[in-house]
Amino acid sequence: MRRVFLPVLLLILLAACSSSTPSPTPVSATSFTIRRLATERSVDDLVTAEPAEFTCTDEALITLADLVHYDWESHTMTLTPEAAARLTALDLVGTPFVVCVEETPVYVGVFWSSLFSLSYDGLVIDLLLLDSEPKLHLATGYPESPEMFRGQDRRSDVRIWQALYAAGKVP
Repeated sequence: MRRVFLPVLLLILLAACSSSTPSPTPVSATSFTIRRLATERSVDDLVTAEPAEFTCTDEALITLADLVHYDWESHTMTLTPEAAARLTALDLVGTPFVVCVEETPVYVGVFWSSLFSLSYDGLVIDLLLLDSEPKLHLATGYPESPEMFRGQDRRSDVRIWQALYAAGKVP
């Protein structure tokens, strides 16, 4: 009885330990993209929308090849100069975007400009920052305010980190 009990106990303990510590799932190095949102929705509806309601379009605005570095603590992307120039040339202000990993929508937001002087309580990327340096900050609203932000902050989704880590974009 003891010979059977000990191996079973060890298996249970091993399973319990492995389930409490998430292990990174391998993802491809091309799996992180920021794309235009294909679905017609008002920017106010995006604040509380569930990612499963959307699809990732074919047009990627930002890919892993465009990223030099992603600061996980501040959710700030450093872009290549070519990517920054390409985004600056596009008229994206007010355009909804979707962050995708492996063609799965993780969260949605809106390209914004602080020149609007309009507040917004969803996730935003302020494009005005590209005029001074090749960095984009994924912010919780404009102006950024945890108190005014509505919806769920999915910027720290583990799938995003895994894709960025696999590509060497986060330490």
